Amino acid sequence: MPIAITNFAGLQPRLKPRSFGASGAQVCRNLLPNAAEFRPMSGDEVIGTCPPGTLSLYRMLRDAQGVIRSGETDGWIASPEERQYVRGQVNDDATERTVVTRADGKAVPLMLTADGQERPLGVPAPLSVATSINEVSQFTREDATAWVSDELLPAVQAAVLECLDDQNGARRYAGGVPVAGAYSMRGMGTYASEPWMAKKAIAAAVATFANLNAYVVDGGIPVEVAPVWGALDATALRAKLSAIASPKEGEPAFSTEKLDALVYGLAGKFDAEGTTIKQWRDELDAAVEKLSAAVDNAGTAQATPDPRPVEPTKPTVREWVLVSGGDEGERARHPQWIQYDEDMVAWQAALREWEARQGSVSFTTTDFVTIISTAQRDAVRLSNAIEDYYFKLKGDIRATMSEWVDAGYANEMDVDDDRLIDSRYYIATYVTDRGEESAPCPPSELVEVDQNDSVTVTIPAPPAGRHITHWRLYRSSTGNGSAGWMLCDEMLISTPTYDDALKQSQLGYLCQSLTWLEPPVRLDSSSPATIKPPKGEDPYMRGAVGMANGITAAFLDNFVAFCEPYRPFAWPVQYQITTDTPIVGLGAFGQSLFVGTRAHPYIISGSHSASMSAVKLDEDQACVSARSIAQHANGILYASPDGICHASLGGVQVVTKAVFAREDWQALNPREMVGATHDGVYYFWTPAMGVFALDFETAKLGQVDLPAGALHKDYITDRLYVADAEGNIRRLFSGVAATGVYRSGVIQMPAQAPLAWLQVDGDQAPGLPVVVRWFADGAQRHEAVVTGVEPVRLPPGRWREHEVEVESAARVTRVVLVGSAKELQRV
Repeated sequence: MPIAITNFAGLQPRLKPRSFGASGAQVCRNLLPNAAEFRPMSGDEVIGTCPPGTLSLYRMLRDAQGVIRSGETDGWIASPEERQYVRGQVNDDATERTVVTRADGKAVPLMLTADGQERPLGVPAPLSVATSINEVSQFTREDATAWVSDELLPAVQAAVLECLDDQNGARRYAGGVPVAGAYSMRGMGTYASEPWMAKKAIAAAVATFANLNAYVVDGGIPVEVAPVWGALDATALRAKLSAIASPKEGEPAFSTEKLDALVYGLAGKFDAEGTTIKQWRDELDAAVEKLSAAVDNAGTAQATPDPRPVEPTKPTVREWVLVSGGDEGERARHPQWIQYDEDMVAWQAALREWEARQGSVSFTTTDFVTIISTAQRDAVRLSNAIEDYYFKLKGDIRATMSEWVDAGYANEMDVDDDRLIDSRYYIATYVTDRGEESAPCPPSELVEVDQNDSVTVTIPAPPAGRHITHWRLYRSSTGNGSAGWMLCDEMLISTPTYDDALKQSQLGYLCQSLTWLEPPVRLDSSSPATIKPPKGEDPYMRGAVGMANGITAAFLDNFVAFCEPYRPFAWPVQYQITTDTPIVGLGAFGQSLFVGTRAHPYIISGSHSASMSAVKLDEDQACVSARSIAQHANGILYASPDGICHASLGGVQVVTKAVFAREDWQALNPREMVGATHDGVYYFWTPAMGVFALDFETAKLGQVDLPAGALHKDYITDRLYVADAEGNIRRLFSGVAATGVYRSGVIQMPAQAPLAWLQVDGDQAPGLPVVVRWFADGAQRHEAVVTGVEPVRLPPGRWREHEVEVESAARVTRVVLVGSAKELQRV
């Protein structure tokens, strides 16, 4: 039975060699994983050097002048720390802005450019802005109205009060006659201590005669005749009102015509001879007249007595009596009653004559008390009414002036345009020398200005070393169908103040950077500081990867952050997506992002950072090594506790399940694995077993003699590079062919039988031999160095179990071992 090997299959570490025979390999080294034949891989070449101990390797596409490099020997960046490099997708960016994160998160992310310059990623926002209002002097209709109310009317009121003389004798009398009281004093005197009272002199005998002693004060009967009333000095008032000036022009506030009307009107208000208080004065004068006449008549009556006729006294006897000798029951009036009737007729006639003699007086001596007390009360009441009116008139000068001055006066004044009050806030941003704009500072205090005012805004100095060259000022604005923060202007950072006198129509575009924060940092929320410091030794964003549509993604703790598309310096917090367990690493494919966590993986997809959505995959295949993550075949390959997994939108598949048992896989220490894909093959470095190569399509597994070190996959040159321990940068799979080694499994015969001939079909030659080693029943039986296609004689012997090992740098398509020449002819 011949042995023919045409498919040089991959390793089967999960199985015993007897179980796979010729369909698997015990050794498969330096052979192309995606080839069925024995095809040695190309070796590596040294193309440059780097410091020994390099942990990260990256190559810039452009040189310091922004020109795309034509070779691959320069532009290398080697770092002694584990870093991730993501070339930014910036339109025609000759600076090749590249995001750099540290795998351990112990240092801030960087922005690297082609000239080798590194700076912190992101632009810090200003802490605040200070504002001050520059008010423009102006006099609007509103000011005019306020001036009339707050200054003009009080000034007119003060002038009237100053010119209203009610603080001396003229306040009650003028020419010996009350100003606003009785029209005549009727010969009465006054009381020095009570100038409002007149004194009607009365003799003591008369007072006694008329029962008026209780009403006599200091030899006379008092009566109020002169209520207080001010005299308005029209000349002085005119002078004072003429001195009031308009605040806008400085000219007199009142024209001559208006001044005449105002003075005339005010004088009329305080004219006691006018009709306003005439009725009260008439009544007061009548009361005084009654009192004076009563006193005079009392004196006359006392001097020439003319007593009133005495009314007859009624009889005390019965008016009707029985007639003696007359008819029974006949009655007649008593003579005394008849005489009483005659006396009453005579008395009534005498009374009429007496009353007629009284002539000009309408009272008798018994009425003196009633007349005088009534007159006094009426005089007090009327005098008080006049005084109340006066003081009310005096107190209501402001209201009176409002009627005369305020109505239409402000509208007649020469004024500026009315104020249009604008309530606004300000924000500011920093701008770097590359045009990168920060998020804004917190809004300023509310500023309220009119259309004539301006606002001075001052921004604090930026932190040193952040390459900030300009700042932009925005202000809140509404109108024309839009509302938001609109650009006022952009200034050099050396000019920290700006005077904003712009109209609404002069404002620029809306602020785009409202959410453009610096990369996220884990902050110590328990710190009492206003600006919280970073927390822990590893508080910074890490694991950056590039996605489609200008998006860079990175992570911190258990959330993924996405930059603003095409602006890798801006990281809005609104774009962050949280996972349920800490994140290990990220990988991008298509428009999706693989998120490897310590538990379930996630797939986050979207065409814009703002529209990303996350799907938590059902399979609990944790990612154990961030450096094992590599993009491949519409998904991501990564090391899990069970093997190499392929994660895609369709889920997670353990692709090494057929070749590695879990215990075998764990023996490789997957937490330390480093992986990369090249030409459809996934290469992963292990600490104990070197480098494995896995073809994803055929699941063929092999081993490759490759140096360990920092890897760089260059999509421009389609090459894979490694920095070895000696400080060399090696280009993999580009040198002369390596020596491949293949050893089959244990091939079992039905029974012991001899094998006589060996034939190798391949590219072997004297300078490129193929070494074939034949093992039978566990021992090497023969080694043949084959340089041609002619059959090679094998030594005699019979064995049941056979193993074939091939070693060469030449390609081999078939190895055949047969028992006879006839079998050789048949195969």
